[in-house]
Parts: sequence; structure tokens; C-alpha cells
Amino acid sequence: MPLPNSLGDFMNSYKKVVILILVTFVLPFANADILPSDCGHLTDWQYEECVNLLSDTSLNQEQKEDLYLHLIQSQDKLSSYYFIGEWNNNLEFNEPANETQSSGIIKDSWIKIISVNKSYFDSEKENWFVQNSGDVLTRKGYEIVLPSGTESGDCRTDYSYTIENENLRTELNNALIGNEEINSYTINTDDKTELTFYSEFFLSAELKIDHYKKIEQCGYIGMIWTCITLCLYDNSEFRHYSTEVSDEFKANSEVQEISTEIFLEKNAGINRLIIETESNYPINDFELKLGENTFSFSESNFDLGFTENGIIYAEKINSFTKKLRGFVELESDGKIELGTTETGECTYELVSDFEKVSLDCSLKELAETKLEIKTDSESFDISETMSAEVSLTDDLGNPMTNKKIILNAGNEKIELITNDEGKADAEIPAYSVLTAKFENDSEFKSAQAVKRITLTDEQSAETAEQVAIFAGAYYFIFIITKKFILGV
Repeated sequence: MPLPNSLGDFMNSYKKVVILILVTFVLPFANADILPSDCGHLTDWQYEECVNLLSDTSLNQEQKEDLYLHLIQSQDKLSSYYFIGEWNNNLEFNEPANETQSSGIIKDSWIKIISVNKSYFDSEKENWFVQNSGDVLTRKGYEIVLPSGTESGDCRTDYSYTIENENLRTELNNALIGNEEINSYTINTDDKTELTFYSEFFLSAELKIDHYKKIEQCGYIGMIWTCITLCLYDNSEFRHYSTEVSDEFKANSEVQEISTEIFLEKNAGINRLIIETESNYPINDFELKLGENTFSFSESNFDLGFTENGIIYAEKINSFTKKLRGFVELESDGKIELGTTETGECTYELVSDFEKVSLDCSLKELAETKLEIKTDSESFDISETMSAEVSLTDDLGNPMTNKKIILNAGNEKIELITNDEGKADAEIPAYSVLTAKFENDSEFKSAQAVKRITLTDEQSAETAEQVAIFAGAYYFIFIITKKFILGV
């Protein structure tokens, strides 16, 4: 630096020298609490309920948070995935949401996978399940804290920094899906495939240290030779720091397969509506409407769960409920069978864990069937074995082949399959009443048949005859003895 030509020039130069700079840079954070500080964002009854909730001293913090979430977001048949996504996406944190790492001027670097939308936690299986396509939300944070004071030998030390690299990457099963805080994914996997979502945050920063040293400079100020000690820039030093933090989220893929068939069996009295559903997961909700009649059942439901740092998620709870209006529930073997006189429009709504669909029932009217039982005789001794033959025909009298018939004789239940002639045979102990049943399939109505048999017991009859003869002989001897002894 050239010597000043005058004291005034020196003073102007001196004013431009900054003795000490202390900089602390902190990424901005906001609170991540569930409960608001006030209820001004709500109106009408929600506002009143919120005010009462916040002021209720009988509730603890967790209870208030749970009630508040249900106040602002009512739970429908399908979990509130959109609400969950919006809530978590708007979260900001006043402290690290995960384990931290520090290096030099980099303090408390962290990363956390906040949520996968759509996903839920199964409280019974204690496992996470996700859809095969969705969004992964990740958040990260750190602080930059610059040193203060002067380093040894300096009269002044200035500190500044540059972020050299700030790299976020998110992977699914070791395949990159994006470098943003929100990344979309789509995979084609089988049901219950193990999935690992992995996010990594690499941060490197350069610290620049400007060293200033004392230098004596002399020169004339007017006619006076003057020496002044200045604190002037000498050199710059660069130091490099980096952190690398990661987080992972493990879940199972869910490919829910639901099949539904609905049949109508018209009868002279009450009609039978038969509902057959199969699913590899509990059905969240099924509701059917036939005219003015309704039937619904649910094998599971969803609630909102939350963590200490304000993250919310869907929680699945397995529980069975059933409701009927206008229908009569009929006895059946593993099927849903409803009695009704209604024949109006039929629709149903099916809610899986991730989707809700409304469909027409596409009712299929079942054809008539006829089931008969024949035996090789109309009467049997109780100790005999009898031959029974069942025959099944359709409404035109055609034999129905390869159909399952259940034949009951007392406590004995026999499963039969009809042959090419629509018949099946069985050898069974003699029994007074035989019943047979054909359960409806996708084309034909159910059918039942009853056969009554006359049973005899020859051994019991012979025994009775012998007892009668013995009793008669005994009575004859008694009379003779009585007359001989008493003379009567």
C-alpha cells in the first residue's frame, strides 16, 4: 500500500480499515409444533373448539395435539394423504430433526426423510407400507458459525466463507430418484417387496481467513517527518471443512388386489344378494346401495399419528364393523348373503388403503338349479350301510358337472363332486335324514335337498321278543307257585 501523502489522506484511509468482523450465519428455522399459538386461522365452531382446547388444563400436550389434528382435519374412509403431505411439506424446524454432524465452521448438519406419500404405519404388524408410486419428502439443515477474535500474530483477522458443495441425493433401493427435497418415484415390484429409501446430504465449505499485520510507515506530513503504525492486509489463508449425513426409511410395497362379485338370486319370497370379496389386505371400507337399502363393512380404519417434532403420518388400525339398513343378513358359509325385496339400481364404493373407487354392481342373476337325493332303498336297519346318490341339474334339466355338493348324514359331512352326468355317489351309515347342499357359483343358484329314511332295529326287536317270552314264562311260574303254596 503506498504511503499517504498527507495526514488527511492517512486518516481517510484509516477510516476504511475495519478492525474486527464477527459473522454468524444460521439457516432460518420456524417452529414445528402441532398446536398453534392462537386460533385466529379458524372460524365459527372450529374457532370456539380450538380456544376451548388450548385453554383446557385437564388435557396434556399429547391429548391436545391429537384433538387439534382431528379438529382441523376430519377422518374420512380414505386416509388424509393430501392433508398429511401438505402439512409435512410446510414444516420448518427450530432445531435439528435428526442426528447431527459438525466440522469446523459447519455446525449441526442433519438430514431426515420426513415422509413418503402415500404411506401408512400398520400398528398391528408394526411395519410401514407404501404405494408403488409417490413422493419422498426430505428436509436438511445446518449452521455456519464463523470464528471470532484475532489469530496469533495478527493485528486484525477477517473471516468469510463460501459454500463449495451442497449436494442432496435420494435413492430407492440404491437407485437415484432425485436431488431435490421432494422427489417422485415409480417402481414395478411385487407385493410386500422390501424398500429402502435413502437420503444423503454432503456439505463442504471454505473458510477464508484474511490476516492483517502491523506495519510502520513513515513520511512527511507537511514539513514534519511522521511515522505511523498501520494494521494492513498481509495474506489470506483457506481452510476446508465438510460433513456427510444420511437417513433411511424402510417399508414394504403394497399391491392390494381386491376382487368383488355380486350375484342376485331371485326367489318367490325374499331375494338373496350374494357378495363375494377377496383381498390380500384388510378392506378399508365397502359400501353397497341397492335401491333404498344399504350395506357396508370395514375391516380397518385410519387415524393420524404424529411425532415429537410435528411430523404427522397415517396409522392403520385393524377393526371390523358392519352396518345394514333395509337388508336382512342371512346365514352363509363364509360369504355375505343379504335378504331383500329391493330390485332397484345397485352401486358400491370400494376403499382400499390408497384409493377409492365407485362402481356399478353389474348384478348377475343366477339361473335355477335342482338337487335330488336317491338311496338304494327307502328303509334300512340301523346297523346297515346305505348307498346315496345326489344329482344336480340346471333350469333346463341339463346335468351340472364338476360341481361341489355337501352331503350331511348326522354328524358326518361328505364333500362330493358331480360327474359328467351331474351325479355323485357315497356309501354312508344308515341315517334317518340326509341333506345335500349346492352353494351358488357365478352362474347358478344355490340348491338344497332333503331325503327321509325309515330306520329299523332288528336286533332290538328280537331282544324285545325274548324279553316278552321270558316275562310270560316268569309270570306263569309265579301264578303256579302262588296257587300251590297259598292254595289260591
